[in-house]
Amino acid sequence: MRAHRQVTIQVGRSIFLYLLCLLIFTACSLHRDSHLKDSAVLGVNQQLPEWVTHRVHPKYPDSFYMIGVGFSEKDTREADDAARLDLLKQIEVEIKGEESAVQTEMSQSGDRQNKTEGSTYVQTRVDSKVHMTIPGLNIAERWSDRLRNKYYSLVVLDREGASEYLHEKIKEMSGTINSLVKGGEEAETKRDYSAAINRYQEALKLIRDSQAIISQYKVISGELRESPDTLAIISPAELGIKIAHLSNKVPKTTELMIWDAGIRDLILQVASRVPGEGVLTVVVGDFIEGRSGERVPLSDLIESDIRTTMAQVEDIKVMERDKSSSDLFLTGLFRVDGNVLRINATLKDVETGAIVTAGKVSILGANISNRDLQPHGAAPEKGPQPVSYDTAVEQLLTIDSSSDDTSPFNVRVWTDKTKYMFGEPVTFYFTADRDCYLTLLDQGTSGTLRVIFPNPYQQDNFIRAGKTYAVPDPAANYEIRVDGPAGIERVKAIATLNKSDQPPVDLSKGFYELSLRDESRMRDLTVAVKKLPDQQWTQKYLEIDILSPDDRDQLRPRKLKPKRPDRPVDIIGTPGAIDSGKEEMRE
Repeated sequence: MRAHRQVTIQVGRSIFLYLLCLLIFTACSLHRDSHLKDSAVLGVNQQLPEWVTHRVHPKYPDSFYMIGVGFSEKDTREADDAARLDLLKQIEVEIKGEESAVQTEMSQSGDRQNKTEGSTYVQTRVDSKVHMTIPGLNIAERWSDRLRNKYYSLVVLDREGASEYLHEKIKEMSGTINSLVKGGEEAETKRDYSAAINRYQEALKLIRDSQAIISQYKVISGELRESPDTLAIISPAELGIKIAHLSNKVPKTTELMIWDAGIRDLILQVASRVPGEGVLTVVVGDFIEGRSGERVPLSDLIESDIRTTMAQVEDIKVMERDKSSSDLFLTGLFRVDGNVLRINATLKDVETGAIVTAGKVSILGANISNRDLQPHGAAPEKGPQPVSYDTAVEQLLTIDSSSDDTSPFNVRVWTDKTKYMFGEPVTFYFTADRDCYLTLLDQGTSGTLRVIFPNPYQQDNFIRAGKTYAVPDPAANYEIRVDGPAGIERVKAIATLNKSDQPPVDLSKGFYELSLRDESRMRDLTVAVKKLPDQQWTQKYLEIDILSPDDRDQLRPRKLKPKRPDRPVDIIGTPGAIDSGKEEMRE
């Protein structure tokens, strides 16, 4: 029996050892299979890859690629963000501010979770920026040790692809800069110094942006591509000198002109863009009070002095009030704000009805009484009378965001050039320094007023502060082309801080348009803008020249003749004599 027991025990031990070995072998096999499966995806418990320890990878040599490595104790997503941030540090794409933001957010709280979430938020913002500026930034590999709660990511940027994209971007910006500078120079020749300054300032902003991209390009491209420094971009210093020089020629809004100087300045603005050669005839029509839309006693005085001054423009003959017998028709609108008289004038082509040019001036109006502004023959009980379509348009385009020339925020609107031929596509750009809702109105040379933003293709008109927008947007798949007749196209941007304050626009039937037959709707739109609350909106006005392909550019400045000296007076007050015939010949 004992012997039997010994055998039984021996056999039992053998079976136990066999089962134990089988169990260990199976467990090892299972662990190996599981390990291989995980390592293929996440790399569990593997030795750290060389790209983690030495920041190199055989597939991505430094001469052709840039790499970034990120680490996280939270998850792979945070490791991806950290890798992008690591690469961004190398190429200096607006990273200094973001890095300081990361440090600031992490130092504001001792809680590790808050630190991580704050860091991820800022890194995600940086990631969105780099995706907008540099294509081809990809997560190439991930490695993690989940037992130790460590995650690593490798981000790779193809130098050749990214530098090619940036090079094209620099060329495109260079072309826009040169167009803006050319447009500024054209505005200078027409003595439209404000427009020239606006275009130079936009060019200067683009130059600074392009310099940042050029620096970015140099870091990424290395020796793969030649430097774009040779692209024709005017220097910021030279452009700054131009802006400073022209700023001295633009009257400050607080510096009002006296009456005679103001009327002469208004006529000079109008005469600087009169079309064609030879003698042209002009009829001076009504200058109406802007608020009532009617003629008032002050209208007579303004019209009289404008006729007298317009007659002094070279090659201009002022006619009687029958505009059908003239080439051009000059009308205007004015209003009094406190001690300031604001006059706006438009010169129209009688044959086509197109606005040839426009001008505006602010004059010291301290001596203007309320009686000067009362409509002729208007009984007080009648109240304000409906205004015409043309008057409503002029009111709309001349309404300022505040009576004291101050605005709660700034909006800028521009095009890449000042002159367009029939059929050419045009793109409008705008930006604001506060979040707002922007409406862009355009009066074509035919007189039709069209809302070009928002529109059926870009219906959301909420714009973010500091961001530049384009209409048409390149991704919206539509075009805006200029049309005749020749003249000036007038654009006005109205930006409101509150969505409820924006002008009413109906996009159910396409682009919102108002023509001469839409007097009632035009008046409603004008009234809505008049009622906008102070300090809650701002505006910007822009003009562009529309030229006929047949005529090309026939605009030329016409000057005022020199002012004749006053007649000399002798000691007893008798006027002296002047040989007027000789004087006229010399003039």
